[in-house]
Amino acid sequence: MKNCRHYYVAVAAEHLKLSTLVDLISALQARGPCAFAIVCSGRDVLDKLVKGLTQVKDLSVAYLHSDLDQAQRDLTVSQYLVRVSRQSTSPAENKTIVSESQPADASSVQGTLAAPAEVLVTTDVCLKAFEDEEHPALKLSLLVNYDLPAKKDLYARRIQVVCGTDDTTLTGAIAMYFVTAGQMAQLRAVEGFLGPAQLEVMPVHVADILQQTRQCLATT
Repeated sequence: MKNCRHYYVAVAAEHLKLSTLVDLISALQARGPCAFAIVCSGRDVLDKLVKGLTQVKDLSVAYLHSDLDQAQRDLTVSQYLVRVSRQSTSPAENKTIVSESQPADASSVQGTLAAPAEVLVTTDVCLKAFEDEEHPALKLSLLVNYDLPAKKDLYARRIQVVCGTDDTTLTGAIAMYFVTAGQMAQLRAVEGFLGPAQLEVMPVHVADILQQTRQCLATT
């Protein structure tokens, strides 16, 4: 996708991915409200991730899973996009919003964030249902690949549904890829999916890059 930049985030071990993600969210929110999607490879990973994220302050977590029918998934996405739209028209408020079906035994992951963030967590299976003309792209500026896409069609679907097609992708949109030790071969495979686009290590100033994207969108 010609308008999308690609960065990878190296994580020492699988169990450290959540804390790394929370640190990233904190850095983004220090510069204002943000909205992005996180894609997992399967339901087990999604459940653990949602359980952790719902313990983070000032974070609104919506998620799609296999127990929801398509009407419920459509409603979840619609409500999510309404909240995202309100971000650009309402002043930032420090509040905590979690999914109504928050797991009761969620593990303790704490974070104090400067501004609200709207997060949509989904699996590849659920994302597939939004790959048609009835479901326009979400057009978010950030896609977090919590698990690496195993196939090129999965990579393409994630980009197209979350960010858009070549004609509609937001200028400056960013795709991040979490990679753990021992996954470098998989990361190189993902790099091959990108075509002429480059896959680079995530810069320390990535929050500034996303802030510039938000400012550009605000003036269009």
